[in-house]
Amino acid sequence: ASLNFAKGKVRYQDSSAQPSVSLDIDFSSADFSYKPGGALSGALKITGRKKTPGIFLFGFTYQPDDDSLTFQVSSSDNKTKLHGTVQDFSSHFYTQFSTQMHLKEMNLLSPYAIGFTGFLTAQAEGASQGSHPKSFLRYLSLTGALDIRRGILLKENILAQILHSLKPVASLALPPILSAGRRPYEGLIKGANTPFEVLQTRVQVLEGLLHFDELRVKHSEYYLEGEGTYDIPNGKIDFRSRFVPLENLSAWLIQENPAFKAFENEKGRLVLPFLYRGLAPDIELEMDWDQISSIIKNK
Repeated sequence: ASLNFAKGKVRYQDSSAQPSVSLDIDFSSADFSYKPGGALSGALKITGRKKTPGIFLFGFTYQPDDDSLTFQVSSSDNKTKLHGTVQDFSSHFYTQFSTQMHLKEMNLLSPYAIGFTGFLTAQAEGASQGSHPKSFLRYLSLTGALDIRRGILLKENILAQILHSLKPVASLALPPILSAGRRPYEGLIKGANTPFEVLQTRVQVLEGLLHFDELRVKHSEYYLEGEGTYDIPNGKIDFRSRFVPLENLSAWLIQENPAFKAFENEKGRLVLPFLYRGLAPDIELEMDWDQISSIIKNK
């Protein structure tokens, strides 16, 4: 492995790992200290690029006695904090690390966001082992919680997809609302995205599988709840959820087609179960007909 500093950039390369690993980081200042026979400490002030604005501080201490590296990363506004320990740091065959992460109102703009915008608050802690990023991912164990405020699910309109999925059932097909400008909920139905006010979920990673538990998404006109998994190495998504329009939107849908009353609960809200599955980026929404049958039978 090699570590080079030149012209405000640090470059790490390791060709002994397969496949090889390389990493470039821009920095504005660097300080190091070393005690003969003792620890090596350092600090970098990392300047963000155009897509990742801001200043990040990275500090580390390497202890040769037990071959361990402790590190800390924080943003200048203290909204991002990460610290952890790497054991067997110099080994190419077996390395262990543990870490804790705290994020506060991080603005989810590219390249942070993968399908979302909003302001993310998160806490997580985890551990892994291996000799390469792919093996670290395979053995990653992590638990935490996510909270996104004032967000948007990009390029996915859940309500429009649900209504489209119901079209094959003649009794549940709505009038042509997608082209009717006079409809009061035209923006929600014709929009390209799914806006929300709050998204909250517990997360857990085990053996490359990211679990979302107690997922709840809130909007002034609807909420969504469910659970699911994301297979990180393979990009496979599998969610089982319920879309629940609140009273006004539910009443309007029933007004447009009285057959929707079969989905109405005791609070006057429709309950529309659906599945969200597939290999990213080709994810498909389909109605959960087993759950729908159960709801209608229990009316």
